[in-house]
Amino acid sequence: RLLGAARHEGRFARFAAQVAELLDIDEGKANALLDGIAVPDNWYDSPIEPIRLYDLEGGPKVQAAIRGFVSMPAGSAFPEHEHLGTEHVLVVQGSFEDSSGAVHHPGDVVRMEGGTSHAFTVRPGPDLVYMFVGQGGVKIGDMVFGPDTPDL
Repeated sequence: RLLGAARHEGRFARFAAQVAELLDIDEGKANALLDGIAVPDNWYDSPIEPIRLYDLEGGPKVQAAIRGFVSMPAGSAFPEHEHLGTEHVLVVQGSFEDSSGAVHHPGDVVRMEGGTSHAFTVRPGPDLVYMFVGQGGVKIGDMVFGPDTPDL
């Protein structure tokens, strides 16, 4: 009975409430998604090297959003991109510095409004892993990545 009543204590369990809120899901589902970070088969290469993605299901409030975990090695950069709607990013591992000079660490939630743009660089240390929920998607150069983009 004790084990059944024990709180979930996975590696990233401390982020479950934030993930649940951002994805419009319950904390049990959020914990399962966070545990999935450690499963290699959940990840695939994005169209932009060396970025890797892990797609996430969400609740009704985020069906018009792109959503997932992103993994990037230390020293790598995410190119300048425009947010097509409000985007929320939750850092779960590592850290990054955006083009404004702001540094974001595990537990930080970064909100970017539609029409804003920036780039960022992963800081030295462990690989960066963050969750994103981007209403409407993002535009990188001439490429648009939205909720209906196949193979994103």
